Amino acid sequence: MRFLLLTIACIISNFFFGQLPANMFGDSVHAPFYFGVTSGDPLANQVIIWSKISTTDSAENIDWEISVYPDFSWLNNTGTFTTDATTDFTIKVDVTGLSPNTNYYYRFRDDQGRTSAVGKTRTAPLATDAIAHMRFAVVSCTSIYSGFFNGYKRISDRNDLDFIMHLGDYIYDFVDSDEEVRVPVPYPSVPSNLQEWRDRHSYYLLDPDLREARRSHPWITIWDNHDLSNINAADFAASQQAFYEYLPIRVPQPSDSSKIWRKFSYGALMDVFMIDMYTKKDIDLITPSAYHILGQEQDFWLKNELSNSPARWKIVGNQKMIAGWSVVGLPAWFPGDGTYLTTSSWDGWDEARDALLLYLKNNNIHNVVFMSGDSHVTLVADLSDDPYDVGNYSGSSGAGSIACEFLPTSMTRGNFDEMGISSALLPLANGLSNAVNPNHVFSEFVSHGYGIIDVKPDTLVAELWYSDILTSNTTEVFNNGYYTLHGTDYWERATLSQPTNQKDTLYLLSNNSIEDNALRIFPVPTNGKLNLATLHEQFTNFKFQTIEIYEIASGKLVKEIRLNQPLGEIEIDISNLNSGYYNLKVWSNFHQQTGNYKIMKLD
Repeated sequence: MRFLLLTIACIISNFFFGQLPANMFGDSVHAPFYFGVTSGDPLANQVIIWSKISTTDSAENIDWEISVYPDFSWLNNTGTFTTDATTDFTIKVDVTGLSPNTNYYYRFRDDQGRTSAVGKTRTAPLATDAIAHMRFAVVSCTSIYSGFFNGYKRISDRNDLDFIMHLGDYIYDFVDSDEEVRVPVPYPSVPSNLQEWRDRHSYYLLDPDLREARRSHPWITIWDNHDLSNINAADFAASQQAFYEYLPIRVPQPSDSSKIWRKFSYGALMDVFMIDMYTKKDIDLITPSAYHILGQEQDFWLKNELSNSPARWKIVGNQKMIAGWSVVGLPAWFPGDGTYLTTSSWDGWDEARDALLLYLKNNNIHNVVFMSGDSHVTLVADLSDDPYDVGNYSGSSGAGSIACEFLPTSMTRGNFDEMGISSALLPLANGLSNAVNPNHVFSEFVSHGYGIIDVKPDTLVAELWYSDILTSNTTEVFNNGYYTLHGTDYWERATLSQPTNQKDTLYLLSNNSIEDNALRIFPVPTNGKLNLATLHEQFTNFKFQTIEIYEIASGKLVKEIRLNQPLGEIEIDISNLNSGYYNLKVWSNFHQQTGNYKIMKLD
């Protein structure tokens, strides 16, 4: 056979010649698409879809389909992608011509008719749309060796996310000797060439929880130091290439793939800016004796975009902690160098941090919230150019804060306890740290998990969700929500003890039209309506007559619309329906029953 139709264990043995740890296997049900599917970098009219095929051929032509229907009974777009060894047989399509703020389903098919898993994705709204609610997950520091990806599992269960934001260290180049929870045999070595970096990405995709999180939502990602080789190493370009091959990222500036910074608009509600301090630090001077952390070009871009953003909220995705973390006067056993917790964060580029914060302050740019990763702790912080001056900033109220920061811990990589600090000292460590860092609204040193960001015009809520990493399970704990109000630029000192409500979302389950695609129906989540349209021009005498919606559980007719509307489009308001499954029947003068559709409404 042309494909490696062997067990996934045999396929993996070709890569690693060893034994896999618990909960590691490929998607053999959808062979030869063992490594799943994903999507990312959503725009209003396009999104990247991705997969990878296992083959022994020199090249393969792979068909792809995308549809508003999960049964693909009507296709919004389709095409063929040729993949080969130059991209490690990954398939990466930037699909265009899509509708804004719309849920889509996509899949891939080889020339023998075998299909991949069905992925779910979502386009962004138009930049001018009056969006009332957005919701996304924030993730970083996902070492596959340090623990189980239970956080990914729970993120994939959430149906109401617009995207997943990953802030770096998506893969890890080495195993931390203090965190050997799930390590294959033989012991992994640090990648040093292109194929080894590709193999590390492929290995990660044997985790079913990561595959499901990639399949369930579009991703917006940035790299960090463990995703790439050392900047000056011979294989640095190879590590970048593998990252682009395996993540659904649109290269923002093809002339220079290191310029990964980019912007995503989510209506008038929020703009998302992804920035990169890892590859651009220490290149340009900001003063005669201090370096930029972003470089002059990226620094200018970010400030200009923030100045010109018409969106209510400005979200900045960033690899490193921005808020200062002083350890001056803390015991010698407390991590850090006696001055800072770490100088690999923005604490190592204090002049650049102050220049950015003062730019926001001096230009009256409000509602800026930084999302950060890397530090392996939880931190909810106000951002001030001098948080230690009580005349400049108040730690008790937040007055004087310029912006907000949310760092929702590592998903699996080691925290303070895994660094060897005694559990008996951890409460003391937290109290001492808070005493010398007045802008730290909340910090926590041991838990693992992710964040959920809930955005509405008047409020942005940041939720902390923690889960165990030592066993594979579905248990997680909500650990309060922190919120900032429009125009305040600080975190409120009160917290939310209950999670925010799910985002109103409408999903279409199936399209079974008696007239063979005579109708098209798709959700319009921005206004809680369904859009119906006739598809064939030959139906010149077609008229909608009656639309009925039945609750499937009870069989009860819950909505009936009588009209006499000709060929074209109509919208049905279903915003008042409760969560649940419904059957929608369309009657017309063309046939007794023109369409029979099954829908699910999720509130």
